[in-house]
Amino acid sequence: MKHHIVIPRIGTADAWRTAARAFLQSGVPPDRICWSEPDSAPSLFETTEMPEQMAQKITVPRRFITMANSVVWHRDPERFGSPASCGACVQHPI
Repeated sequence: MKHHIVIPRIGTADAWRTAARAFLQSGVPPDRICWSEPDSAPSLFETTEMPEQMAQKITVPRRFITMANSVVWHRDPERFGSPASCGACVQHPI
């Protein structure tokens, strides 16, 4: 099952970082996460539940944080991935 995560328009970078950290700590692979904007609804095969955050410390290079902060503010509607990759266009459910 994929996780459908809505990223708010205000506080985008902080919300993305918090959610990404929780998924990384829980071992959820990136292809099981659908990042979306507030006007997007989950598909039938997606959950909106977040994994519990673990006490495990996650570190990434400072340059990654700088790049990620730029990406979340980009105008491209597919900056978090295409809608097709989130299951919104699933033609034949498994």
